[in-house]
Amino acid sequence: MRLISFGEDYRIGVVHGDLVYDVTDIVAPAPSGLSPMRRAILEWETIRPKLERAISGLRPLPLRSVTLRTPLPDPPKIVGAGANYRAHTAEMGELDPIYQHGIYGIGVYVCAPSALADPNGEVVIPTEYRDRRVDHEVELAVIIGKRGRHIPREAAYDYVFGYTGLLDITLRGKELTSFRKSFDTFKPVGPVIVTRDEVPDPMNIPLRLWVNDELRQEETTAAMVYGIPELLEFISARMTLLPGDIVTTGTPAGVGPLKGGDVLRAQFGPIGHMVLRVRYSDAI
Repeated sequence: MRLISFGEDYRIGVVHGDLVYDVTDIVAPAPSGLSPMRRAILEWETIRPKLERAISGLRPLPLRSVTLRTPLPDPPKIVGAGANYRAHTAEMGELDPIYQHGIYGIGVYVCAPSALADPNGEVVIPTEYRDRRVDHEVELAVIIGKRGRHIPREAAYDYVFGYTGLLDITLRGKELTSFRKSFDTFKPVGPVIVTRDEVPDPMNIPLRLWVNDELRQEETTAAMVYGIPELLEFISARMTLLPGDIVTTGTPAGVGPLKGGDVLRAQFGPIGHMVLRVRYSDAI
């Protein structure tokens, strides 16, 4: 299935072509303190058959008529792999040799969920960092479907709920990585979550990113140093992965600086695309 969150209250929808079916009342008939998407992930084995039966009786909405939101607004955590594409490892290794060792040299970072942003919204750079370099990074993100600790790579996909797109906006500098990647709006995610069964080969998804129509990043996920199974094995050996966690898998080469007024456009193969405007926090 292709799942979205939309509207001010993060309603959940199932996308078929250019139509969306609002299934919020099926997934979350009563308030629970969790987003409908998080509820769906936690209870997917029982919810999915309900959705499949109910959709034929629902009246769809035009997809273009709804406002897309970040699809999972309340993940327990966001875990990211740095320097996980060969060419990007080389370009970052010029700055610091530790990057040449990938996750076994720099580990992974944990990012604040409050950094999440909508897929067609804004990236807001705090004005105090106007003179610092802020880079774009286009990435495939994995949504975890069930709790896992010490996940063997052979079983890793059993723990995957689905896949989505993510832009990892990063302030360059000497501060802690988690700080430089956790500013509000620095993690646009979406536009949809595609469930695992509809992505037969997540290790061959094309990723592209343009800034003001200049193509800056273009690669497939096949170029990862450590694939999804290896990443989940590595991370879960050190921290428990929970349903709804977002694991972002690294970016290919071509990262570059952003400035206020730029327009970012990213494509994530079958997942879809994002278009975002960049501005400084003192600009309207």
